Amino acid sequence: MSPYELMAEHHPGELAPNRRRWHVVRRGRVTGLCGLLLSPVGETGPLVAWADLAQSGRCLACWRAYRGRATAA
Repeated sequence: MSPYELMAEHHPGELAPNRRRWHVVRRGRVTGLCGLLLSPVGETGPLVAWADLAQSGRCLACWRAYRGRATAA
């Protein structure tokens, strides 16, 4: 199991279908690898789902940070 997962970014008061972007977070944390603090009740998903997301729905800063950590390990 990966120590990372995806977490959705929502504007305050939005419902789950209205997610803005997906961020990469350490499992159990609420801060994206880009530094953005996300809602602790935000929708989560497996990291492998990243490939299925539209480019506009991805936080590219999180993905770059994740790739940097994965290659350093």
